[in-house]
Amino acid sequence: MKFTVEVYRDTSTSRVFEVEASDAEEAKRIALDELAPNYSFYSPSGADYSCATPRILSGQTVELPCYNMKIIVCGENIEDSSITSEINDGGMTQEQKVATAALESIILAHVCAGVDVTTTGYIEGIETSVQKIYDMPE
Repeated sequence: MKFTVEVYRDTSTSRVFEVEASDAEEAKRIALDELAPNYSFYSPSGADYSCATPRILSGQTVELPCYNMKIIVCGENIEDSSITSEINDGGMTQEQKVATAALESIILAHVCAGVDVTTTGYIEGIETSVQKIYDMPE
């Protein structure tokens, strides 16, 4: 199947590739990893930079503006990647600790899968989820 993928280096520098691939994810990977490794964003052709999604590179640390959250990405392999945060304030119940660990695992899995966790909406979702954890009855 032929896919059109547009990759961006910044707001004014982009390239469009026609890529033979089995699916859109493979086309994105080929465009970013093989054809334009110095480009950091991608979008479907015809969309503009505002629709582009950042590529998180293996070995990159992603710092989120909530709970001092840091994610170290080691490719798509979640076992080699890690996440740290200050969500657990030390006074949590066992249920809150389990919920916190689950939330952090989901965030880490999203990063490894290529989801942009740096968007305002995603950050707001994290903050809402953490507040729900804090509000759990003891």
